[in-house]
Amino acid sequence: MPSSRSFLVVTALIVITGAGILVWRFGADSSSPSAAGKAPATTPAAAAAPPLAAATDTAKPADASVPPTTDQAKSSPGTAIPVTTEVKPPLTSPPSLESAPPAPTGPTAHALAEAHRTGTNAEATSPLLAATPFDAEAFAKNPTPYLQQSIPGRVFQTAQPGPGVPVLGARGPATHEIPHGGSCDLTVRAPAGAVVTFTTFDLGLFDNGLASITVQANADGVATARFTATGGVAGDVHLLAGSPQASGQVKFLVGVLPPVAAAPIN
Repeated sequence: MPSSRSFLVVTALIVITGAGILVWRFGADSSSPSAAGKAPATTPAAAAAPPLAAATDTAKPADASVPPTTDQAKSSPGTAIPVTTEVKPPLTSPPSLESAPPAPTGPTAHALAEAHRTGTNAEATSPLLAATPFDAEAFAKNPTPYLQQSIPGRVFQTAQPGPGVPVLGARGPATHEIPHGGSCDLTVRAPAGAVVTFTTFDLGLFDNGLASITVQANADGVATARFTATGGVAGDVHLLAGSPQASGQVKFLVGVLPPVAAAPIN
């Protein structure tokens, strides 16, 4: 039966062909490294090559303790360039050209403070106010109260010129030049033991810390007051000296140089 034989042959060919396909498919799967659970073999060249970073990998955060260089900052947008501030030692103030004058103390300053506070003894507050007349007898008995008072207007309280009346005169230069904050001695000739008042009309202080001082001439008839050009005093300072026991006055002129500018500190 030719037809039955042909059918069997065709069927056998189909079965054989299908079996071959299955065998080939199975063999390909079993030879795949992933199917066997093994990593794919790499060639020597591939092993030597550095691994490539994945496109989705993020950059490793920089160590905050190490500031990026300028080139790194330029190549990395958004990276702050560290600003290095040079630390310099603190500037020291230049030495003062003068020390601040001490606050007036003692009976003279106390009497002046009381005059301002109470409104009494107004003559102690201004050279324009007349001073109490000099009492030679009271002074001879106790000179201390008179010498402790600071009465600027006493420089205008002088003896009337006349025969036998001594004249107050300068002893040494009447003109001085001192630096800012400097001092100088103002000296006059007067009768021995006479009282002499010195007053400044352009600021500055005497040894009592005030603008007027009364001293007593020594046995040689020399009376001296030390004047200091305290802060704020500059230019010409006019001063007067007068005594109730001598006629005339002595005018002093003290030129105070401007302060020297301190050298800049680098």
